[in-house]
Amino acid sequence: YTPETGNILPGITRKTIMELCSELGILVKETKLLPQDVLRADAAFFTGTAAEVVGIKSVNDYEMPLAWEDSLGYLLARRYQKLVRQEDEAFTLV
Repeated sequence: YTPETGNILPGITRKTIMELCSELGILVKETKLLPQDVLRADAAFFTGTAAEVVGIKSVNDYEMPLAWEDSLGYLLARRYQKLVRQEDEAFTLV
């Protein structure tokens, strides 16, 4: 899940992660997310131009149950790093 654009920037890093998801067969659902939705998440990350892809360990007092290294977000972060550093010939930078 990812928030709908409107309250977030539709950034290039976010778009690239969504394209990687599509190429890897990972469903991305854009929807309105509420603060309590985080309590159902097993892992989460945020994207940004400078930060790239960063895992979120906790939100307020809620700790993500899945370790970042075991999450889909981590896999996507690694693929993104390879892509932007042109180490992955299977994907093309858009």
